[in-house]
Amino acid sequence: MSYVVNKTGDFSGYHEVHKGACPNRPIVTDSYLINKQFENDLDAMEYVKEIYPSLQVRPCLSCMDTSSR
Repeated sequence: MSYVVNKTGDFSGYHEVHKGACPNRPIVTDSYLINKQFENDLDAMEYVKEIYPSLQVRPCLSCMDTSSR
């Protein structure tokens, strides 16, 4: 499953991470595509933090489950 990261942050400077099929995901031109397989959403969030260390990211509450393992 692919994930997308919103290029533009919200009013607090956070960039949301969405699953590719999320209805709340940003349009293609406003997002970074992460086309990689992960075991769970928490692993996807950790990967996004590694490849975009300058972004403050948080999961989309509608589509992602980042509860502890």
